[in-house]
Amino acid sequence: MKKYKHKNTDYIATETSSGNNYKVVEPKNFTIPKWIIENSNDWEEVIEKEYEILSFSNSKNLIWNRAKDDRFDAKWQMYRPTEEESLKEKGIIIHSIKRRSDGEVFSVGDKIDGNCGKNQEIVAIDTDWIYYKFNNGKQGVYTYWLKDIKKSECFLFITEDGVEIYDKNEKLFEVILSTYHLNENIPYTACNDVSDKLKDSYPSLVFSTKEAAQKWIDENKPQYSKKQVINILRGFDKEINEFMYEEEELQYSEYIEKYKNNENIL
Repeated sequence: MKKYKHKNTDYIATETSSGNNYKVVEPKNFTIPKWIIENSNDWEEVIEKEYEILSFSNSKNLIWNRAKDDRFDAKWQMYRPTEEESLKEKGIIIHSIKRRSDGEVFSVGDKIDGNCGKNQEIVAIDTDWIYYKFNNGKQGVYTYWLKDIKKSECFLFITEDGVEIYDKNEKLFEVILSTYHLNENIPYTACNDVSDKLKDSYPSLVFSTKEAAQKWIDENKPQYSKKQVINILRGFDKEINEFMYEEEELQYSEYIEKYKNNENIL
């Protein structure tokens, strides 16, 4: 459907389904015959772009959203700029944009997929380009055409070692907290922490690799008796001390021996 904008008032008239009239919704609802709109010097046709800007923002995270009259409103703000005014305004940037071909909306901060990779973050939006950065730490900002991107799938959850999981069938590694047992290569849907029947009775932690899971077990599973711990702290059991601490670190037994010799305690 065609659209026309009044040159003086910025009213937008949209062609009706009958094709005989144009309808203006804001600020008042009224209808104008087609022959008047299309043959008047007071109205100009609005050429539809491949995109529609939905919102603008500034450095203070104040967001102006498109209103029905195609001006932009922000909470507690009297200033209601047009799209053209917003694009020229210093310090105001495009926050979200809609692709007309499929109605998909992209906003700053969204994760997108393109021919250069997946799960890349949008850092800025222009009328022709989407600016993004890689999720792998690669430096710099890069660009896509709006038509060449799609939204990344939402991840299901993040593992204990910080990996985002998207596929329910991806093989994971689960540590049962009550027993420190390691379940290897199981799908996400089989993990206790997502099962309503098991997550309360058998809580668990999920890792992306066996190495990460095993490291957590080694660092958290109780391995020594109370007597052994006391002996370690007192410096009696040097064999366990040598097992527990790296060579470059001062071993507890050595530290306590020095402390005892100097202070005569313990």
